[in-house]
Parts: sequence; structure tokens; C-alpha cells
Amino acid sequence: MTPIENLLSKLPGAKPSGNGWMACCPMHDDRHASLSVSAGDDGRVLVHCHAGCDTAAVVAALGMDLAGLFPPKTDAPRLNRGGPLYPSANEAVAALERQHGPRSALWTYQDAAGVPVGLVVRWDGPKGKDVRPVARFAEGWRIKAVPEPRPLYGLPELAAAKTVIVVEGEKCADAARSLGFVATTSAGGAQAASKSDWRPLVGKESFILPDNDQPGRKYADTVAGILAKFVPPTKVRIVELPGLRCPSEVLSLEWRHVDWERGRVIVPSPKTDRYDGKGTRTIPLFPELRKHLEEAFELAEPGQTHVIGGNHLAKATRPTGWKSCNLRTIFGKLVKRAGLVAWSRLFHNLRSSRET
Repeated sequence: MTPIENLLSKLPGAKPSGNGWMACCPMHDDRHASLSVSAGDDGRVLVHCHAGCDTAAVVAALGMDLAGLFPPKTDAPRLNRGGPLYPSANEAVAALERQHGPRSALWTYQDAAGVPVGLVVRWDGPKGKDVRPVARFAEGWRIKAVPEPRPLYGLPELAAAKTVIVVEGEKCADAARSLGFVATTSAGGAQAASKSDWRPLVGKESFILPDNDQPGRKYADTVAGILAKFVPPTKVRIVELPGLRCPSEVLSLEWRHVDWERGRVIVPSPKTDRYDGKGTRTIPLFPELRKHLEEAFELAEPGQTHVIGGNHLAKATRPTGWKSCNLRTIFGKLVKRAGLVAWSRLFHNLRSSRET
């Protein structure tokens, strides 16, 4: 039994709250659950009485001492067939950092009660990203994936949510959460969706936002398939980003594709037309997009069929198609000339914000 599990067993009235629990303090006449309890990344238990009771006295009243709030110490990880065993998540991460250098990011996976059960550690380098999992087992922490079925990211927040945003990756989930959404993802990347327990989304409305690539679309389809089998029914929608890919969809768009009256655009997709049913897609004519199209329509030459004409269209109609056009390069130079700092993943973010 871990220190947090031992302490909670002595507080039967404790209720989950945020990343921890709230309970009545045993040291005073507590009618409003003023004792907060949570688990640190290193396995220790964090206890605080908001009425001001001494922590040592609170712990003693529960039949424990302060040493019981900490995991047992070991001088070195124990070795067995499962690989090195560490007494805490922090020590497992420290071992990884000795090998790979300082991490770029770290995300914590919790069980339904908010107890940490796994970590995802990431390094960003010149050759791309490197991701390593850390998981809690009965005997300690290992540099291994969380055992299946794995919990969803941000699991404690999902219980009370009616609507959930599903994305691929913890970084994207955090971005959605920063905007006020309840968001989640599964551990292990796009190929491991089926290894997680998606039952916490049963009966909820779920919007899946896939990454803009084939693995991302496959991930969205896999998750949607899992959720569609649940009872009671789970309402699932796969959401395509509303803007246009640049330069491929921007250069392929013709005025006949713009339905002004019905407020929609039939978008030809050269990057995905090799997939069945993916040659076009329909998007709403959002106000952010309409204003640009209306301006372009006023500036169009007589008889111009494509929204983007002139030299760019001439280059796009070469044998190599839109790939021969340097629209990205020219736009990047204009941004620099204006003294502005371009967004990271510039055209991806322009698309997601409906500005292309």
C-alpha cells in the first residue's frame, strides 16, 4: 500500500477535489472538510489543514507519524525482469534525464481518484521529439508504459463533464484546456488508442479533433469506433479544422466552389484526394473566411475561375502542381518584412483560426 492509499484508508469520508481530496480534519470540530490531501510526484503525501491545525498532530490523530507520509528510500533502483525499479516517479524521471538531458515537457496521468499512475516525458531535439513513459506498479515505478487498460489524460475532470474534446497528444489537450474546455487524450500516441479505457466518456458528447495527417485521421476513426459501441449511446463528432490548407487547397479553390447563399464552401483537397471519399470536404463560410473571399471576388479579373489567380495559379498548374508554388515562402518574407514574429506552425494555426 502506498503512503497516499494508507492515509486515505483512515479518512473514509474523503472526497476527490481537483488533483487531491478534501476531508474533515480529526483535530477539530470540522463541519466543512478543511483538510486537503494530495500526492506529490515523488510519492510523498501532502497534508494541510486550512483551519491551521499542525500537520504532525493531524497525522498522529490518524494513528500515523510524519515518516508514514513518505515512500521508503532506497540507495539504488532494484533490478528484476521488469527492468530498474524506482521508489518514486521523480527518481525514474531523474534517471531518464541523466541519460537524455533535461526534459522539455512532462505530463501526469492519474486514476479516477486523482492518484498519479503514470508520466509521459518528452525531449525536443534537432532530430525531432523523443517520448518515454513512466508507470507506477505495485512494487514501485518503472520506465515503462502504464499497464492496459490505460487511464485517459485528465481523468478526474471527465466525470462531471457533459462535453469533452478529444485530441491526439497531451500538448494539444493542455492547449484545449487552457481555453476552458474539458479535454483528454490517450497515452502512447496515435497507434495506441485501443489500449486506453474510454468508458469515462460513456453518455457524454465527444468532439474529436484529429491531427492534420493520415495517422491523425486514423486515430480519430479508431476513437470514434470505440465510443460508438458504448451503451448508453455516446454522441461523437469528428471535427475538421474550418480553414483551408495552404497552399494546396487555397490554390485549388474556384469561385464555383463558393456557395454564397447557403453559406458554405466545397473544398477540393489535392493532398487527400487519393483516399476514398476524401477528394472534397464541405466547410461553413465562416465570417473570418467570408470577408477575405468577398475582397478577393471584388479584385478578381474578368473570367477568372480560381480564387487565387495570376502567377501563383500559373505555377500551380505545372506538372508538379501546387507543390511548385512558393506561396509559403513569399508570405513568410512579407511577415518578416512587416517586423512581425510568425506563429509556430504558421499555416496550421492560420487554418485552425479560420484565417486561411
